[in-house]
Amino acid sequence: MGRQRAAGGLIIVMSAICLMACVPETTRVPAPTQGSPERSPKVATAAVAEATYRSYIEALNSDRATTNHTFEADQYLTGSALEGERLSRLQFEREGIRLDGAIRLDSLTPVRSDTSSLLGYVCLDVSETRVLDETETDVTPPDRTPVVGLEVMFLISGDTALISESKAKDGVCS
Repeated sequence: MGRQRAAGGLIIVMSAICLMACVPETTRVPAPTQGSPERSPKVATAAVAEATYRSYIEALNSDRATTNHTFEADQYLTGSALEGERLSRLQFEREGIRLDGAIRLDSLTPVRSDTSSLLGYVCLDVSETRVLDETETDVTPPDRTPVVGLEVMFLISGDTALISESKAKDGVCS
């Protein structure tokens, strides 16, 4: 029971930190083309944040699927989100726990934004993931919800973003 509770807490932390983060320098939002409607700054900010989160999730999923781990969290995260990612990885190692399977971004709903930041609710589909212990035994809590809600703060600079804060948030995903 203690291991399952720790694994459940780690899933939330890992999802909220590994999936509470940001956009790499290579993620760009295309500029409006001739004849296309101009996007408002708030729509553009939300698009940058979503592209960042998708890139972050893809990088995490790719890193977990290989043995030569090359994921660089500071490419996506900053501030408390980066520190939380590092602490979460250390705790996973200490506990001998790892995630198996892909996490998917279900939705990102902007709550508040301006040209330099966006606060949003992120819903992550973790239904295809399992928590495995050091013996490869599945210790996924049986009562884990298939979608995890997070409150995420993005710092936006032009067409790039970094995730600066992320925390579990109940009741934001339907």
